Amino acid sequence: MDFRVPGSPPVAVIVLNWNGWKDTLDCLESLRRLDYPAFKTVLVDNGSTNDSVARVEEWRRGKMGEADLTILRTDRNLGFAGGNNIGLRYALEQGFDFAWLLNNDTIVEARSLRELVRPAQANEAVGAVGSLVLFQRSPDTINSAGISVARFGRQARLLGLNRKKTEEEFLKSREVDAVSGCSMLLRCGALREAGLLDERYFLYLEEVDLCTRLRQKGFRCRVAPESVIFHKQWGSIQPYPELADYYLARSQVLYIRKFSSGLHAAIDHALYFGKSIPLVLMRSLKIRDVSCFKAFWLGLRHGFAGRFDYRWPLKPRGRVLESRP
Repeated sequence: MDFRVPGSPPVAVIVLNWNGWKDTLDCLESLRRLDYPAFKTVLVDNGSTNDSVARVEEWRRGKMGEADLTILRTDRNLGFAGGNNIGLRYALEQGFDFAWLLNNDTIVEARSLRELVRPAQANEAVGAVGSLVLFQRSPDTINSAGISVARFGRQARLLGLNRKKTEEEFLKSREVDAVSGCSMLLRCGALREAGLLDERYFLYLEEVDLCTRLRQKGFRCRVAPESVIFHKQWGSIQPYPELADYYLARSQVLYIRKFSSGLHAAIDHALYFGKSIPLVLMRSLKIRDVSCFKAFWLGLRHGFAGRFDYRWPLKPRGRVLESRP
């Protein structure tokens, strides 16, 4: 496929894989049905420890017309931000107009990319466009219709979560504070001004941080509800319950420290602590295991200490599932 077509801005579709070749192949298969004429798929393998790359290579050999699939490999797991930045740098170097970050545990509709490009092509001030993300297990229910960030507390909230896709307010394209990194079209020119994903996050809030910086540079973030994708969700972190609590806490502290200062920052931290600590503590008591609360507390400590080099040890309690990074 020639991804340079007159009238259609070229798009690099970046799919990040970490030990999740089964979901990745489902995603790649759905991308073959896209009706947009000017795209190239870039798979970033994020330091997989299984045979993911071999499985993808085998799939590619069996599909005619897939010679334009580019596979980039990292030598270790760089997290969501670090892994996707490998693909974003490739897109910038190769001269693409847009880069579409797409979770590997998603299935896309044929027109999903075309409908993402439409509002971005119509207005150069649009720096990021998000899809209407639906749960694959319940395809009439919304996973994300954009992200709202609280003015005080700086906590991000998925708009439309668990609401029905037919509700009128979610059927209109609109401006939002941020869009989900699950399906996020980015203008490459805007990235050159605002920078790439901040790799200190490793997991959670990376896309919110980037959208905040885009808006600070004068760009807008929009949701295009005509672009629909289906999300399996939670695959790779399900066996690691403490991992989510650790990185959520650490990332929230980093986000507040980056975008708040003085009294505002103190209020943001107080609101976050007041809401999150009781919830995590109650959940730990309910399951009679304080491991998640300990992970949450360590995440707070590391966030304030700037310990962004620390990686939570992957020691699952149960069976390791293969899914998204």
